[in-house]
Amino acid sequence: MDKFSRIHKIFKEEVEPLGFTTVVEISDKGDKSFDYYNEGDGGYINMGMTREEVFGMWYTTGCRPAPAGSTPDPDRRLDTPTPSESATASP
Repeated sequence: MDKFSRIHKIFKEEVEPLGFTTVVEISDKGDKSFDYYNEGDGGYINMGMTREEVFGMWYTTGCRPAPAGSTPDPDRRLDTPTPSESATASP
């Protein structure tokens, strides 16, 4: 098993019990990278390794759902058109 496969196995064992179970591979030629999303609580963790075997990982909380009963900022809602979409929308 190569270095990345060993690290990926340990990473997966640690984050899946925390709810990070939706996996998206974003690897390219030589560089390996995966995003693990927590669809229930929001956020994601990325882990990757370059072809030079430099490992990195980070956690992003910006994808968290709004608390029940709150009114989220329209800029953070998926069903709200962006300013560019609003400008091009027909009347």
